[in-house]
Amino acid sequence: MCELSGYFGLFLAAFGAATLLPMQPEAVLVGLLLTDPYAAWTRLAVATTGNVLG
Repeated sequence: MCELSGYFGLFLAAFGAATLLPMQPEAVLVGLLLTDPYAAWTRLAVATTGNVLG
């Protein structure tokens, strides 16, 4: 459950940064990558999806 909320938070940060909201999805992404670097491609895909949809 905690992992899913991390992905959702990353998605929301990337989505918000793609709009007019001043957000820092890079900081969220780096924080998640430092906790588990083996899921890097999944996290990059979630951040990219949030940016594209935003």
